[in-house]
Amino acid sequence: MNEDNSQSGKILRTIGVLFLLVVLPAGSWYYLKTGFQYQKDVWAQLKRYGEISDYQLTTQEGDPFTKELTKKHILLASFLSPTGTETSLAFKQLKRLHFQFDDRKDLFFMIHSLDGSRTNADELRQILIEDGLEDDPQCLFLSGEAIPSLLLNDYKRPTMEPKADTAAYKLVVDQQLPVSYPYFVLIDTKGMIRNYYDFREEAQIKRLVEHLAVILPREKRSTIEVKREKEK
Repeated sequence: MNEDNSQSGKILRTIGVLFLLVVLPAGSWYYLKTGFQYQKDVWAQLKRYGEISDYQLTTQEGDPFTKELTKKHILLASFLSPTGTETSLAFKQLKRLHFQFDDRKDLFFMIHSLDGSRTNADELRQILIEDGLEDDPQCLFLSGEAIPSLLLNDYKRPTMEPKADTAAYKLVVDQQLPVSYPYFVLIDTKGMIRNYYDFREEAQIKRLVEHLAVILPREKRSTIEVKREKEK
């Protein structure tokens, strides 16, 4: 009986040693490799569509806002018309994204008035309050004469849905301001446009969340948790 117990103990110790020396390192290697490949694939989806120009706009608080103030910040830009179901959906998606990344002070949500003419600070502030985006300075409702030029010449218009995660959009320079612009635009800390996201497509919003989690500075990035909004 003692010999049986001794033999069983040796077998268990051998299995334990093999687990520590072989199985555990192999599992860790696979986990690290999988995570590295995931980040590599996500970075491959972030293109370079051109750098946005210098500009001077006005915030909902009536303060001047320039490209210089966005240095070291990731930007998510949108161009919204005053009314319409499309605008309501854009605000809904922005509220979800803001809830997810509210702790990131290096991320600006830049909401541009599509025609660039809305300048009443109280009116703009009230719009953000009504849509749950009154977080100043993270959420910025921008107006000003420079917006049409920015939209037509810098942001441009993506002309097709990507057929794969690594596909790039083709951009078109419009001659006139579009009636609507159903895209969020991701801009890095250098002012470079990295991708476009149709906010009408849930799959593209999920992709945007993945991109934000990767592009935000690593040394500051906290673990991105999946947060569920309370059901009404």
